[in-house]
Amino acid sequence: MKKVLFTSKNLEIGGMEKALLALINSLADTKKYQITLLLEEKKGVLLNNLNSSINVEEYKVSRCRFAFLRKTINFTHRFFWKLKNKNKYDFACCYATYSRICNKLTRIASTNNLLYVHSNYYDYYNHNADLVKKLFDELNISKFTKVAFVSNEAKQGIATVYPELYDNFVVINNIFNYKSIESKMYEKVNYQKDKEKSLFLFVGRLEEESKQITRLIKAVDITKNFSDKFEVLIIGDGMNEEEYEKLIDDKNLNQYIKMLGSRENPYPYYLLADYIILVSNFEGFPVIYNEALFLNKPVLTTINCSDDAINIGTDLGIIMEKDPEDISKKMLDAISNKLQVKLKKVDYKEINNKRLKAICNLIEGDRNE
Repeated sequence: MKKVLFTSKNLEIGGMEKALLALINSLADTKKYQITLLLEEKKGVLLNNLNSSINVEEYKVSRCRFAFLRKTINFTHRFFWKLKNKNKYDFACCYATYSRICNKLTRIASTNNLLYVHSNYYDYYNHNADLVKKLFDELNISKFTKVAFVSNEAKQGIATVYPELYDNFVVINNIFNYKSIESKMYEKVNYQKDKEKSLFLFVGRLEEESKQITRLIKAVDITKNFSDKFEVLIIGDGMNEEEYEKLIDDKNLNQYIKMLGSRENPYPYYLLADYIILVSNFEGFPVIYNEALFLNKPVLTTINCSDDAINIGTDLGIIMEKDPEDISKKMLDAISNKLQVKLKKVDYKEINNKRLKAICNLIEGDRNE
């Protein structure tokens, strides 16, 4: 059996983490690979859902506040890890794009390695090629055998900065665990929907830089002046959670916005919702798009993207401007039933098999994949 290593931060609830779980469990199900998952922090509720054949290890980084001691500890740790693991694996994947230590360990572990890019960093840096290059030079993009992107747009953006690496770039969107949703979506939840109101649902990290929940709150503040026939549910937690709660209080929006915190199983709320809403500044290919398509729910979104099988603008979503006024206008259209969305029927079994085959080809060393 080929030895395969995946490196990441942890297995807390999040889109990237759920995608990683689905991928390595699918690989484990093939019984072709001996899989090790190396985490910076061996924690997270999703650990309980891992295939029992997957070996989970932890690589702790010292956070000592004394710089010299911290650097000495981390250098020594990495030195001995390298002695034990250099080129030990047939394939290694840095799944947490942004993690410098995962990046280093992945390249130590195997010469057949992959950097997975889950967001559109070209959009994140407002198309500033110098800033994009600075980041991906630090991430050693040129030293990876392949670089996988979850959307065509994410790939095209980085390709404008690194045209010489284009042949190393592939689009492989995340494996989507629709079977897990099937087993959870009818679970009873402590929430009663008002049938007279349109229900909008956001699921994700409460992190302003990317998700821009303040933009959604401002849009709700505008919308309430024209209609009270709606409610917004926010599921998730994160570093800006208290900030959002305060803003909602300050604007007296508690009757319109309900913050439910993190939910290991958000899918019953999808079934209750009329629309899924996303107001981000930048994304790769959000996992909630697959979840919404599978559960037959249209999306109001500021992120238009595509992969090999799905084009959000035509297959799933109403595309909005990154502006509270336009978001409010689209919400009001939805409330008054003026929006028409034709949802694409997607065969996720077929799509997953195709994506899994692409990953397996990379593991086997097919560099033309």
